[in-house]
Amino acid sequence: MADSSFTGSKHFRGYREQIVELSGKVIFLLLTLLTAVILLAVVVGVFDLIRYIPFMIGPTVGRSYQVVREFLGYILLLVIGLEIATALIRQKAATFLNVMIYGVTMKVLIRSEQVYELLFGALALGVLFLIKCYLLNPVKSE
Repeated sequence: MADSSFTGSKHFRGYREQIVELSGKVIFLLLTLLTAVILLAVVVGVFDLIRYIPFMIGPTVGRSYQVVREFLGYILLLVIGLEIATALIRQKAATFLNVMIYGVTMKVLIRSEQVYELLFGALALGVLFLIKCYLLNPVKSE
């Protein structure tokens, strides 16, 4: 009896390996599809940046700050999209950390209105850079 259960588990192990292999291929296919959709959205977004040009050439004095702020926010959003696509392809901690850095940068530069938001954003950026410099790329002692 013990022998039949042992051979049954071997048989099941073969199915399990096939399922794991198949699911890995499906996940890779979905990640590739999502990355392609993100890249397409970024390319369309780059062409959409052209609509900002007339506003940047002749804005009124009161409106120029708002136009530049929206323009930079849109560019940072496209950069975040590219970084997310890169992170999906590479699947490394450093690329996901770059997404976080760009996201916090966008929040601090574009969306922050209160001093405490700037302070917390600067602290978050500092922590993210420390993680990137010292935990992902440890300093070699001589």
